[in-house]
Amino acid sequence: MRTQIKAILYLTVLSVMGCSSPYLNSPNSSLSRDVTQQLDLNHWDLRSQISVNNGENAWSAQVYWRQRGEHFVIRIFGPFAGGSMKIVGYPGQVMLSSTSNHQATAASIDELFAQQTGWQLPLADMVYWIKAIPVPNKPALKQLDHHSQLVVLTQAGWKITYSGYHSVQGIPLPTKLQLIQEPLRVKIVGITWKLG
Repeated sequence: MRTQIKAILYLTVLSVMGCSSPYLNSPNSSLSRDVTQQLDLNHWDLRSQISVNNGENAWSAQVYWRQRGEHFVIRIFGPFAGGSMKIVGYPGQVMLSSTSNHQATAASIDELFAQQTGWQLPLADMVYWIKAIPVPNKPALKQLDHHSQLVVLTQAGWKITYSGYHSVQGIPLPTKLQLIQEPLRVKIVGITWKLG
């Protein structure tokens, strides 16, 4: 069961983890209009397919994520051919429950993830990477396409490749990306966004 929880949490966090950040509303005159709009996003619904391969095992699932300011609900369906999991987060408390009656609580998603899996990951960075922007105030290497959209980002030991965008209410948001930190390879595809 611990292996299943570990894999499900890993899928969840890498796909759509997004808690509020102190950088969301910080002014930065060097940011483009699109990046400023992406930084300001803190109310959305996201749906995606995700797969994770660590060189020995592979998992896949569907993820639904609702973010409302500092509150979020993440639902994961289908890993290991069945079951589901729900993660609900408020400032200072994150709760996990599954269809197999597994429950856990922690003060933050980082703590919950470490508690359930034993892994330490840059979870706070995911809120930026899923929106195709580097984490502010951290070193990053960026490669842009001819539309000035991010196609490759290297930050915090991860290489993130973006291979699809869709304009949502005038904001370019990714529809497909891959995160690599060997031996881990995470693919997030079919991302659909609903803002507001």
